[in-house]
Amino acid sequence: MAGRRAAAQVLTLVIFAIAGLFLIVAMIDQTAGHAGVLEPWQQWLLGLLSLAAIGLCVAADVPSLNWLLAASLALLGLLPNVSASLRDQPLESNLLVFGLVGAALSVGAALSPPLVWRAGALTLLTAIVWLSLLGMLVSASNTGIDVFYERNSRDLLGLYQLRGITGHPNALAMISALALILQLQSIRRLASTARRAASSRWTSPGMRMAYFALGPIVSVVVLLLSQSRTGWLVAVCGLIAVLIPLPQRHRSRWVSGLLAAFVVIAQLPVLLADGVTGFHGRAFAWHVAWEEFQTSPLIGVGTDVFSHEYWEANRDQWLGFWLQNWQGGQLYWEPAHAHNQFLQTAAVGGIVALSALLLLAGILAYIAVKAFDVDSRWMIGTLVILVTVGCVEVVLGVGLVSGTFVLPLVLPVIAGSSIMLMKPASPARLP
Repeated sequence: MAGRRAAAQVLTLVIFAIAGLFLIVAMIDQTAGHAGVLEPWQQWLLGLLSLAAIGLCVAADVPSLNWLLAASLALLGLLPNVSASLRDQPLESNLLVFGLVGAALSVGAALSPPLVWRAGALTLLTAIVWLSLLGMLVSASNTGIDVFYERNSRDLLGLYQLRGITGHPNALAMISALALILQLQSIRRLASTARRAASSRWTSPGMRMAYFALGPIVSVVVLLLSQSRTGWLVAVCGLIAVLIPLPQRHRSRWVSGLLAAFVVIAQLPVLLADGVTGFHGRAFAWHVAWEEFQTSPLIGVGTDVFSHEYWEANRDQWLGFWLQNWQGGQLYWEPAHAHNQFLQTAAVGGIVALSALLLLAGILAYIAVKAFDVDSRWMIGTLVILVTVGCVEVVLGVGLVSGTFVLPLVLPVIAGSSIMLMKPASPARLP
C-alpha cells in the first residue's frame, strides 16, 4: 500500500511537470504560426501516465471529494469527444488528454503537501507571464515568433495587444490576473510566516522588492499590455474577492454570499446583451451556441461546431441572420468558439456534459466555502476568475487557443490541495 501511494505521489508530480512543459512548448509553437496542440506522442504519453496514476490512487487513501472532482474533469474532456465520434467528426484530442490529466492531478493532489502543489501552480503561471513578456524582445528580432494581436485597433503606448505565448490577449489576461492574485496570496503567506518566526529575511526591503518585481509587478505589466478590458475587469473582481475583509462570525455564509454575488455579476453580459452585436459581437456566438444546443440537447452537436468547416457549411444561414438583426457597429464575424464556457459545453456535449460542468462548479464552490478558514482564499480567487471569465470566454480548453488549457492544468491542483486543507488534521492556516 505504502509503495503504491509513493509511486502515485511521484507519478502525479511528474505528470504535472511534463504537462506544463509540453503545454508551454505548444504555446510557443503557436506564436510561430503552428497549430498549438500537443504532438500525438505527447498526448499518448500524458494519457497513459494519467491512467496509470489514477489506477495507483485507487488503492491510496484519497478523499471522495477528490474523486468527484476528477470525474467531473474527465467527463468534460470525454463527453464532447463521444458526441463527435457518434457524428464522425474529428476528435478534440487536447480536450480529452487534459481531461485525463486533470483527473489524475485531482486525486494526486491528496498525496503530496498542499504547498508543493501551490508552488507548482504558481511557477507555471509565473513562467507563462514572464515568457509572454520576454517574447516581445524575440518578436522584434524577426524570428517568426509573433506575440502581438493585430486584429483590434487598440494600441496602448503604440503597441498592439499582447497575446504572449497564450494565443489570444484575453487568455493572457486571464492567466496574468490569476497569477497576480495567487502571487499576492503567496506573498502574504511568506510575510506572515516570517513574522511568526521572527525572521529578518522577508522583512528586509530588498527581499520584499525582489518578490514584488519578479511576481505581481510583472503580472500587472503583462495584464495592462494585453489591453483586454475583460481581463482588467476580471482582475479587479478577483482582487476584491481575495482582499475584501469578511466578518469572522458566520464566515461560511459570508463566503457563500460573496461567491453568489460574483456569479450574478458574471451573468450580466449575457442577460443584457442586445442584438447580434451585443458585448462586442459575443451575443452572436452565444446565439449560435444556443441554437446548436437546441438541435441536440441531450448529447450536443460535437466538436465540429464553430470550426472552419462548420462556417463553410452554414455561412449563408448565419450571414442572413446577422443581416436581419444587425443594428450597426460590429461587422459580421465567425467566432471560433461560444465565448461562454457554459454555452460551449452545452453545444458540444449537451445536457450530459453541462451536468458535469455544473458538478465541477458545485464542487469548487463547496471547497471554497469549507476550506476558507485555512486556505485564505486561494480557491475563492481561482473560482471567481473561472466564473467571471467563463461567462465571456471559453476557459477550460479550446483547440485554437492553446492558452485556454492552462486553467484545466492549474485548477485541479489548487482545488485538490484545498480539499486536503479541509481535514481536521490540516497544517496551520495558510495566510
